[in-house]
Amino acid sequence: TLQRRGVYGEDLDYPPMEPTCFSPTSRGRPPHWDMEPPPPYEVAIKTTRSSTHLRRSYSDTQLLTEPLFGRSREISFEV
Repeated sequence: TLQRRGVYGEDLDYPPMEPTCFSPTSRGRPPHWDMEPPPPYEVAIKTTRSSTHLRRSYSDTQLLTEPLFGRSREISFEV
């Protein structure tokens, strides 16, 4: 125990955490608090590619290279 105390010194005694780390008023709020809320779920669905296109592109690029997924068209990624 004496050697460990000599090696580490007082590093094991962590300083008390400042309460300013958690108060949103003193240090300015995190940037993600001021961001706009994400669009509604329906808007996100419309702006993304269709599920059929996702399924086809995914199966064409990835799954056809693996022998187990030769019938990859049957795998659907519908939401």
